[in-house]
Amino acid sequence: VVVDFIDWLTILAEPFSVVTIPVFNTATYLTWYCTLAAVIIIWKTKIRWQFLLIPVGVLLIAIMSQLHMVDGNNNLRVYFPYVGQGDGAVVVFPDGAVAVIDAGTSNSGIGPIEKTLHRLGIDKIDLMIISHQHPDHLGELLSLSKDNKIIELWHNGTDSSQRLNQVSQQIKMSGGSIKKIAKLATRQNRHGVEFAIFHPIPAIEDEPSGTYPEFSENDNSVVIRIRYGKRSLLFTGDIEKLAEEHLEGQLPPTDILKVPHHGSN
Repeated sequence: VVVDFIDWLTILAEPFSVVTIPVFNTATYLTWYCTLAAVIIIWKTKIRWQFLLIPVGVLLIAIMSQLHMVDGNNNLRVYFPYVGQGDGAVVVFPDGAVAVIDAGTSNSGIGPIEKTLHRLGIDKIDLMIISHQHPDHLGELLSLSKDNKIIELWHNGTDSSQRLNQVSQQIKMSGGSIKKIAKLATRQNRHGVEFAIFHPIPAIEDEPSGTYPEFSENDNSVVIRIRYGKRSLLFTGDIEKLAEEHLEGQLPPTDILKVPHHGSN
């Protein structure tokens, strides 16, 4: 009962966990000051008060259009719904496209990732990334694929999961594509956001699976960095000591780190 109550509070509070702070451009500031000057002139010259509606209306239109632009088109938004002992993130690109990185733990009904998508009014996933094929990262994948059209799926290269194989077939049948990380360009631009892939990227001719055979499934997790403007986030899956040592010196400074393996050592 206590756990259910905490989950309920988490869901209730989630809409308030993201705050968009608009950054007004020069045109909006000019509109503000010109409108203020017009109001003062009209007031001082005792022109009928109805004329005040004109500059005030112009100002309101400018502010509302700027707020809409900032909230809808200029921001990269990343949501981390509470998924328990697992991983899952929803990335909304500036143009409205959506990526989901890992699929949490829930394998029955609608889980927290899908609830987040519903609250955001999203029914299409442009890019699904599965860092590795353990249940605590695959939980909602089947449900997400049934209720949302997935355009493209990336995974680390191992084929150990029946669930991933089943979803892959569904995506292919609906016209989507499945790609192994090692076969992708290590740097690419998606929807105005820079993607940098760091791991696992062995020479595909040597390791057709695209993973390192000497590494565990955790250490073969996808490590990917996304950058928009001057801000960046690093997603690390469940990499452990071997992969961390392998990546030492390769990773650039990053603003936000999704800690590996749920913070364990």
